[in-house]
Amino acid sequence: MITDSQSESSGRKKPTRQKKKQLTAAPGSAGTSLPVVNAPLEGLAAEPIGQTPATVNYRRLPKGLRSAFGEKSAFLSWGLPTEIADSPAAKVLNKLQKAIQRDAAAPALAARVAEELAVADAAGQGSGRLFLSLAAAYALPQLSDAQEGKPFAEIIAAIHSLVHQPDLDVEADPVNWLLSAVELPLVLGFTADPIDSHRLAELSSRYSLFVEQNLEEEGWVPQPVLGELAVLHAALLRCQLLLRQLNQRLDERVAHRLEWMTRNLFRLLDHSGRQMLGGGIVEDQPGLARAARRVTTDEDDSRMLKAIETGNFPPPKRLPECSGYCEETLTAVLRGNWGSKTAKLAIRVSEGRQLVEGGCRETLLQGNWTPEITFNGETLSLRPETTTLNCWNSDHESDYLEFQVELSGGVIWQRQYALDKRELVLFVSDVFLGKESGRWEYRCHLPVSPELAVEEAADSRELRLQGSNSTALALPLSMGEWKADRSDDAFVAHEQGLEARQTRRGQGCLFAVAIDLDPKRSQRPATWRHLTVGENLKPVARDQALAFRFQFGRQQWLIYRSLTPLASRTYLGQNVYSEFAFDRFANDGTAESLVCVE
Repeated sequence: MITDSQSESSGRKKPTRQKKKQLTAAPGSAGTSLPVVNAPLEGLAAEPIGQTPATVNYRRLPKGLRSAFGEKSAFLSWGLPTEIADSPAAKVLNKLQKAIQRDAAAPALAARVAEELAVADAAGQGSGRLFLSLAAAYALPQLSDAQEGKPFAEIIAAIHSLVHQPDLDVEADPVNWLLSAVELPLVLGFTADPIDSHRLAELSSRYSLFVEQNLEEEGWVPQPVLGELAVLHAALLRCQLLLRQLNQRLDERVAHRLEWMTRNLFRLLDHSGRQMLGGGIVEDQPGLARAARRVTTDEDDSRMLKAIETGNFPPPKRLPECSGYCEETLTAVLRGNWGSKTAKLAIRVSEGRQLVEGGCRETLLQGNWTPEITFNGETLSLRPETTTLNCWNSDHESDYLEFQVELSGGVIWQRQYALDKRELVLFVSDVFLGKESGRWEYRCHLPVSPELAVEEAADSRELRLQGSNSTALALPLSMGEWKADRSDDAFVAHEQGLEARQTRRGQGCLFAVAIDLDPKRSQRPATWRHLTVGENLKPVARDQALAFRFQFGRQQWLIYRSLTPLASRTYLGQNVYSEFAFDRFANDGTAESLVCVE
């Protein structure tokens, strides 16, 4: 049961938080900041790299480092930018990776690398050009047989220009700053110019300061960088392994944040390895998990990473929580477990809008899931600055998340998400609480992935989402089941996904939908019913409280939601004194509580 204490300052529900141990700040770190520009490190390439390429003896990565990366791991693909993953440059990157793994000379590949660098430069793809140059820096020993050719000279020139970028701002472009100001010099220290103690100390300091200033204590990053979390995490992990090979120990506070960041990344990965709410892709999840396990000191994280690496998952109680949230960035992830085929939903609130992405074996929901609401003919507008995370709870049975936003006219909008982890059922509702009675007109587009086909039932309002690898079934619980009930309510297929429309009268309004994400069960019959809610032996109006009973296949659930201050009420023969309840029927007919918000 979730018991939400009232905040003295705001009166809003206070979410519970799951914390690792608290760590003190690193000595001497207060007031220190990263350089805004990537000034050249003293002694680094005093003469332009490759100025006399015929005399340079490029060195392969040491055995210990190759072992840490993983002899067969595609470490350059631990986090690929979208512009690389979805372009012809991905093939060149793959060949570079294979040349490094086999330690095989690949002089002919230099021409392809130079060609892709030119393409990225002409297209203004700064990130793509930087990433390709970084990959080439790792592969310099394999490309060095072509030192006397023009393509190799162009590669060296590109690397040299990136090491000495004078206008790269860490605040404006933190990912590219890290790649060029830390990882690239470290790599060149192994493959080209040896790193002296002064340069090593500065690189290590840059790395630690970057982590402390860009990662919050539980490993989340600011919203502008969230979409690049996969790319950023991969770069940080590679740098950590490079520094470790050079006997550089990280401060405990830095290591703590990196461990949390790894956990958050795997929470955000979908069935294919793409980062939800972003564009990066992890093509080698087992290799990434194996490398991250080498540097973690947390036993729970180690078990989780080993399970992802091998595909053998122990009982959930032996693993860290697979779901998580960040109150500062208003971001959350609901997951059934750590596996790739489980139910998952990532949510991010931006300017008051609810952006979601998730599904099960393929992406089902993706986009803006923000409703439009009209009260007495006036469209209510969002006040984004009032957005708060009202409540969060996660355990091995369920996840619950609630956001609140104030609207014009003093109306409160609350968005609820609840996930039954075992049965893969998602419940989502919009609750509007007004100051007076009136007419509510609700309209919302559920952002269904464009790759899915939407099938409407002949007689009921249920909608089936059909993909290439999975099926889902959506039930609009707040509406009647049958189309023939002479209501203006509608739950239909739309060019933007699914469209929900309903009209209500009273002081409050609720829209609710239940989605079965289980690919097999969602193909079976489903049904739902509105239940009578009683208080003091009298029925309660629907603008005060609602209750629903719904069924997917043979499994049934109960939902209760109050739209007024707490009161002792009954539905389906049981007493309730709470704001929200989400129950699942057991085999013996008893109702098991999944979520209860008081």
